[in-house]
Amino acid sequence: MLLVLLSITVINYIQLPDRPSMYFAAYLLGLILFFCLRLETKPYQLSFFHCMPLLKYYWDVPALITCFYFMSMLFGSAFLNLRERFPLMYKYYFYSNIFYAACIVACFALMATGISSCPALSLPGLHSCRSCHSVFRL
Repeated sequence: MLLVLLSITVINYIQLPDRPSMYFAAYLLGLILFFCLRLETKPYQLSFFHCMPLLKYYWDVPALITCFYFMSMLFGSAFLNLRERFPLMYKYYFYSNIFYAACIVACFALMATGISSCPALSLPGLHSCRSCHSVFRL
């Protein structure tokens, strides 16, 4: 269903290039990737990201922020034309998008340095199984 919506949006963008169509297509593409990673966590499913097994654990937060906050706010701002109609709300959307982009960049930086960890393993007293700790190391 999401692939059909994505293809319709891409065709619409090719016929009439505008920013809301581009943002909506990026939103749908992000949802497709997010749900592919969620499918990866289910046993006996087709593995799309078998070469990067830890991506399904570390991509949760940036994918959620990108899909449900960042792209939807970009789409809403462009679709509603907030810059001209409601300048105060446009400023709110703009600064919120800067905050979400900074969160995404921080998540990627933490993933690149290896500092980030699975939320269940972030506090030392929560999970004491030694075998699980070796699974989540980079």
